[in-house]
Amino acid sequence: VHGGAFPLPHEMSCGTVHGVLCVIGSIVFFGSFILFVKIPAVTRLNPDPVVFQTYKSFWAFVTSFLILTVRDFEYTPIGIVSGLFWVPAGISAVIAVRSIGIAVGEGIWSGLIVIVNCIWGLVVFNEGLGNAPLTLCGIALLLLGVVGMATTKLIVAKMQKLKSDPVLVEPLIVDEVTPPPPAHDAPAYPKHIGFAAAMFNGIWGGSIYAPLKIAKEHGINTSGPGYLVSFGIGVAIVQVFILLVYGVVRRCFLGKSFFPDFHFKTL
Repeated sequence: VHGGAFPLPHEMSCGTVHGVLCVIGSIVFFGSFILFVKIPAVTRLNPDPVVFQTYKSFWAFVTSFLILTVRDFEYTPIGIVSGLFWVPAGISAVIAVRSIGIAVGEGIWSGLIVIVNCIWGLVVFNEGLGNAPLTLCGIALLLLGVVGMATTKLIVAKMQKLKSDPVLVEPLIVDEVTPPPPAHDAPAYPKHIGFAAAMFNGIWGGSIYAPLKIAKEHGINTSGPGYLVSFGIGVAIVQVFILLVYGVVRRCFLGKSFFPDFHFKTL
């Protein structure tokens, strides 16, 4: 959309083009990472969400160091704060997808992430708007989309339940109606838990990159690419802490093994 909010192709500088390409890459990769939760081999194992996130965190830590092939090492402990946002949000994403599916879950948290980042940019960091009416219109549409994604699933489920109700469909042959077989990929969590997890992912996880902005405003000179190593280290620290706390809860309060099954051969 032109009008100051976004440059036309012939107005883009080299840095702008790189930024747009990074946005496109973020859309593709961030929109696809959760697909692996629904792979048949994974759904059969039904791994603990903390286990699935542990694998994600491990590879986020390892791959963050690839930037050192083209950039000098930069580190700031602010990366731990980003890890505090990213790791719990990732666990909630797995819970959401298992309950309400990828389309609804990602639709909810993606819209909320955009809204949360708008709040950070406009309210906290006082970033200007290129076109205020269009920006506000976009935010309103996002809110409408999030509400639509959250309610449509419930409405469809309610209609399907009514259609499958033997009392309503075949009131004269109730005794002859057999219940339908259970779904092959039944959700592991109630739907209200799934919606809550998706909203938590969007609201809490939407603040992942705010610490980088705060660090710059406090004189910590680190670039976006240079922040990757700090982010990876922060993620690793937070993941280990959450895994240990989760182990204590499992062992002391749930009477289970300290660590859940990591399914090393498959995952």
